[in-house]
Amino acid sequence: MSIKNIIILLIILMPSYTIIAQNNILKEIDPTELLFKFPSPLIDNAGPDIPRPKPIIDTFSFKYNFCLNDTLVYVLMSRDSITIDYGPPLLKLRYEKIMLTCDSITKNGHFIIKQQLIDFKSKESYLREKNVDRNITPWLNVPVYIEIDTMGIRYKQYNKDSLTLAMCPGGAFQPFILLHLNYKDSINTKITGQSWMIIDSGYIYENGNPPPVYRYTLFYRLIGMTDTLDLGKLLKMTFSMTSHSAHKINTADIQMLTTSINNAGGEIFWDTTNWIPRYYTHTIEQRLTIKEKSEKKERPGFHYIYSSFILDKFIRNGKKIIGE
Repeated sequence: MSIKNIIILLIILMPSYTIIAQNNILKEIDPTELLFKFPSPLIDNAGPDIPRPKPIIDTFSFKYNFCLNDTLVYVLMSRDSITIDYGPPLLKLRYEKIMLTCDSITKNGHFIIKQQLIDFKSKESYLREKNVDRNITPWLNVPVYIEIDTMGIRYKQYNKDSLTLAMCPGGAFQPFILLHLNYKDSINTKITGQSWMIIDSGYIYENGNPPPVYRYTLFYRLIGMTDTLDLGKLLKMTFSMTSHSAHKINTADIQMLTTSINNAGGEIFWDTTNWIPRYYTHTIEQRLTIKEKSEKKERPGFHYIYSSFILDKFIRNGKKIIGE
């Protein structure tokens, strides 16, 4: 194999970032830079009228930034497909409004976020029943409190109405808004195109009572400023998440354990003026295993969800920044 072919093969197989030796000093570079270091007949002989492409690199320091009494209302549009024990699917088209309020800020700068479902409508289809309207859920107007820092790390969570047994309309493992962004002691300044990964576990109180528990791995990539037309220019991130989750109900009437292996991904668009999520999408595949004490056999299930969250109303310092 010629030297030229070896170089082409190395470029093709090169990972997203490569360490090379330059003047006896190890240096981390983006492989796109190598495309301009080696001769290319398509670029070098293109003539003076065709400019060389140059990668655009920006730096961003992202975080959650809530102020006292901030109120955010997200509209959730979701499509669900649920099958249990390989039976016919239950189809849902859900509309929800979820309100987040910054109830207080601790001395160390943590945010106490109050979250509750304030509106719910659903059209459901199963077998011969088509587009049945449903607007009642026991999770409506149930407040939960979540203490997070600027990176979304959860410290304390609680539900004052701990006696009510209820789940959110999308089930125990539905997508949630306050994602964990990075580790506490890590540098949250990233450049466009950079990726990072976090591993964490904990309860998701906003999804029901008793709350489900998650063990997840999140992989992020910073894309950069994106023109979203109607919403203006927002900072875009993509993410993929794999998780193992469980939810247990243990009452006098029901003893049931549901576990799930989840594969998820989506996009987050940030308002870089106020540093709050303005819009994001979340797709998840849940592979369920349901075990009831009264049954000897476990039942398999699948739950597919596509959700989009859009910030419909935002109030800060008594002024309505977004919404009517």
